[in-house]
Amino acid sequence: MIGRVLALTAALLLSANVAVGQDDEEEEEFYYEKESSPYIGISGLGGLIGGDGTGGFGVLLGGHVTTWLAFEGEYNFVSDSATHLANYSAKWTPMGDKQIQPYLKAGLGLMGGRNAHPFLFMGKFGAGVAFFLSETLALDAGVTAGVASHDNNLYTGSLGLVYYFE
Repeated sequence: MIGRVLALTAALLLSANVAVGQDDEEEEEFYYEKESSPYIGISGLGGLIGGDGTGGFGVLLGGHVTTWLAFEGEYNFVSDSATHLANYSAKWTPMGDKQIQPYLKAGLGLMGGRNAHPFLFMGKFGAGVAFFLSETLALDAGVTAGVASHDNNLYTGSLGLVYYFE
């Protein structure tokens, strides 16, 4: 009787182990961590409180040097004010291995096309979140402030897509 109970217990444990192993193989896990990964992105822009412009676009090219640190070059155009922004930023992503990745970024650049000041140096600061739709494609939403002299500040919100090369 004890032999049968031991044999039945061993069979149950073995079948449970095989079933668990099969479930693990069937589940698909994404790998969101982007270490040494270049990326490109496009976005639509909208003016925020205190800003000018109701539309525009942006493009960016960047790359991660660690899971949590990336550098990116970005160009934006705000259509209503015909303002051009070009900057280079550092981007900090504290949860760089998750599907939802909030970030902060700061950089320096140039602002052009403003009334009475066609060319200005600026600081650009932003915050946002990237939501990964797959391992290589993320939906990105953010807000930025382009701060320049002579009260030529520009505040925008953006929504875009970012593609990560592997």
